[in-house]
Amino acid sequence: MRIRFYLRAWIVLASVSLLIAGCSERRVKKSEDVPPLPPLPGFGPPLTEQDYLAFGIKLEKAFAKSDREMVERLCRNRDIEERCASNLDLPFSSSKKANRDTNSLSGFLKGVIHHVQNGGLYRSIGVRDREGVRRLVVRFLHANGGFDYHEVFLVRYPDGEVAAEDFYVLSSGEKYSQSIRRVYSRISREFQQANSAKNNVPKTSFLKNVPAIVSMAQATRGHQSKEILETYAKLPIEIQTEKMLLDLAIAAAKQVDLLEFKNLVKRLRKYHPESKAIDYWVLDLHLMQKEYDQALPYLARLEEAVGGDTYLRGLKAYAKFKATGGAEAKGEIEKAIEQEPTLNELYDLRINLALDEKNHADTAVWLKKSVERSGEMLELADFERDHRYAEFMKSPESNEIRKLFPFQKK
Repeated sequence: MRIRFYLRAWIVLASVSLLIAGCSERRVKKSEDVPPLPPLPGFGPPLTEQDYLAFGIKLEKAFAKSDREMVERLCRNRDIEERCASNLDLPFSSSKKANRDTNSLSGFLKGVIHHVQNGGLYRSIGVRDREGVRRLVVRFLHANGGFDYHEVFLVRYPDGEVAAEDFYVLSSGEKYSQSIRRVYSRISREFQQANSAKNNVPKTSFLKNVPAIVSMAQATRGHQSKEILETYAKLPIEIQTEKMLLDLAIAAAKQVDLLEFKNLVKRLRKYHPESKAIDYWVLDLHLMQKEYDQALPYLARLEEAVGGDTYLRGLKAYAKFKATGGAEAKGEIEKAIEQEPTLNELYDLRINLALDEKNHADTAVWLKKSVERSGEMLELADFERDHRYAEFMKSPESNEIRKLFPFQKK
């Protein structure tokens, strides 16, 4: 049995699942509660708020430039994985040399880089102190329109560099190390059981389902949501309900199948009722279904959880406008734009509000402001694909936009 290969396949899925059923469900044991790694003892002087802010600037630049070597130096994901493997009886020996190979950058970080390369944004929004623990909060806007938040816990390593010791990921509702340790713990247990049973591995084990796991890992790296779901559906229910795979399947279903997305969120509630990720996915579900009145309390809780954010302020204002028609929504979004004038998504929210009101003059004003800020030309094909602009394109106000920023065919 090629255990080393099997374990690496699971690590790929564990790290990637931090980014993104139909059968009768017999009684399934819930996943064991595995704690995250304890904090590392820092070296040198204690870290200040300025250290955290300076780290945030470096982190933004590294992702913006797709600088994999710098991303690895700052995030230390391989160090985290190595510490997760300690004190466990695993058929695996990590190599520090391999861990520093940027070609083997973890799926978690590769996923962030992919989104940023394709129009997403990874931006530090401030330092927060909670329960006596300081962390850097980062807003992660996906290239496909989704969003997430990461909390980065920092430490000064023996080499003198300030880098991450762990991440809290909103969409998984837990720390990165907790997700990895849950996988390691089950692999270790199953490996010992397989040895005692002379390699008689049950069909419901992780090890028995390695081919499907590898297939999911490959589909995840290729951002093939449909293939991920097809493979997931073939797994035994005992494997499907593992939190790591369930998180991955939910993220994939969101992209291709709303009904499956709803079913998988229900499954998360059933088998992991304690998961802090439930609010995140339920909010996503309400927004996708345009149930803005039901989304509002979730947005308020999320805004409180991250300690406030201009993007959430704008999104909450827009949701309130859609739910109640509140006249103050315009002002709230515009205040958010004043606070963070470089955030394109806030301009999009303000334009959407003008389109909803069928206020063509207002639409033209904010289209112009958006283009002036971004410096990007508008293209006719983009407007032809979006039915919301149909009436605006027939209005006299669109002529002024055409003169200033010619719509060009691709």
